[in-house]
Amino acid sequence: MIDCAFDHSTAVGLPESTCRKLARGMAAVKCKVDLLGSAYEQDSLKIATWIVEPDGKLRLSRQFQIINADTNKTLARGLFNFVCTNLDNGRPVRLPPLFLERYIVASEPL
Repeated sequence: MIDCAFDHSTAVGLPESTCRKLARGMAAVKCKVDLLGSAYEQDSLKIATWIVEPDGKLRLSRQFQIINADTNKTLARGLFNFVCTNLDNGRPVRLPPLFLERYIVASEPL
C-alpha cells in the first residue's frame, strides 16, 4: 500500500525528489487494514489509493483497496492517516503550498 501511495504522489507531481528538495514528506501515523480475502503468488492484483479528509494544514488520509483482477473480489481495504513532516528533523510541519495544491485536487471527486 505504501508503494502505491508513493506511485500516486509521483502521478500527481510530487515525486520523492521534489519532497527531498522541499525537505517535506508524509509520515503514516495510524493505519487500519481489513483483510477480506487471500492472494497467491500467481494472482493478478489491482491496488488503488485516493486522498480523503485533507485538513489543508497538516494532515490527510488515504484509502486503499486491493482487488483480485481475475475475480474482481476485494481482498483488502485500508485507511492510513498521514502527517506532514520536516524530513530534516522528523517534526510535524504545515503542508507546503505545492502539497496542498496537488493533494487537495487529488481528493476531489471526478
